[in-house]
Amino acid sequence: MLHVFPALSPLHIAISCIAVIIYMFLTAIKEVLYFCTKIFFHSILSIFFRQVQVIGRENIPRSGQPVIFSVNHANQFMDAVMVFTTCGEVKVSYLMAEVSWKRRIVGDIAWAMDVVPVKRAQDSAKPG
Repeated sequence: MLHVFPALSPLHIAISCIAVIIYMFLTAIKEVLYFCTKIFFHSILSIFFRQVQVIGRENIPRSGQPVIFSVNHANQFMDAVMVFTTCGEVKVSYLMAEVSWKRRIVGDIAWAMDVVPVKRAQDSAKPG
């Protein structure tokens, strides 16, 4: 490259390469965070649950068709994490109350999990 363009210095090429790497990282950051969050929660669940039996995973379409999972939950966060970690390579997205979405740590994790905030009627109700 330096023989073809003698006006370029190695510093110019290094800066250009670093800019391309940063651009590639920033465009893929959502997928990287999704994958890292999945690994994190899978390792946490393996600490608390020795075995999780998934029935019917082969019935989940892999071609990108939308699927609705209806989970009878005792804990809204635990159920989402269970579905998130046990669906294999299928990308899962959730609905979450906007009140929970706006919390500092919960909202950050929800953003990494590609959660969609939903405004509920009871959250905007005013007394009187």
